[in-house]
Amino acid sequence: MHNVHPLGDFLETDPKGYLISGVSPDNLISPWREAVDYATRLEVSRWGKQLHSLYLRGSVALGKAVLNRSDIDLFAVLFDEESATHQVLPWSEQELEDFYIRFPFLTSIECSHISLAQVHGPFHYYRFVMKVSSLCIYGCDLLPTLDGYTTDAPIAEEWFRIFPHLVNRFILEMKESGDYKRRKRLCMDMMKTFLRSGMLLVMRRKSAYTRELYPSYQCFSDFYPEEESAMRRCLELAVNPISDQQTLLPFVFRLAEWMHGAAEAEFGSIELLPVSLIS
Repeated sequence: MHNVHPLGDFLETDPKGYLISGVSPDNLISPWREAVDYATRLEVSRWGKQLHSLYLRGSVALGKAVLNRSDIDLFAVLFDEESATHQVLPWSEQELEDFYIRFPFLTSIECSHISLAQVHGPFHYYRFVMKVSSLCIYGCDLLPTLDGYTTDAPIAEEWFRIFPHLVNRFILEMKESGDYKRRKRLCMDMMKTFLRSGMLLVMRRKSAYTRELYPSYQCFSDFYPEEESAMRRCLELAVNPISDQQTLLPFVFRLAEWMHGAAEAEFGSIELLPVSLIS
């Protein structure tokens, strides 16, 4: 059982109000560097010539990773739409098991992908994630070509146009998985998604942004005190995930429905974007 600690910071801004990411290659220190290098080799092998570049985001890239508490979050940029929709097998169960045996201090690893066209397309969210929280670890770095972002950018509106797809995917995978370890990882990822969605919901009013969990919870709760206990529960489950579907699914259903209503109250009617925009 891990305790919840009130740790984490908001991103700093430059004199023009643009968010500063804080990531750096210098932050990749042992034992995280070895885990990232190992995962990078697997991802490069998995995608082959389809891979344009590979990025690391989150606490490891920020140099704030905590043993037995932090994960590795990678996403690949692929050369074209056909590559992005092409069915490439995910890591096998054996590869995942070997990875966790080799690096037991990691809570999980997430490997997602988007196309180069999506990076340069009309949807801002992935560009935003790349610019404010990502580090290029393989291939041609796109980050210097991307415009900066302020907290006034319409990121949250776009995020809540794909958020229901993420909830639906979580529910489906929870119901289909017979592996309690897999269900616990799904729980952890979904709770982090709720916390970061809550931060996006209030980002413009707060004039601040972070992907870190505790300040996301705190900031959200300042604006929506009626849902503080639910977001506190998300924080607890992100640190100490569970696998019990009968407990998780009703909680996720209710909070997702509330958050959708809050987003529509904040931004107006929300039309979902294609599910193909998430990977």
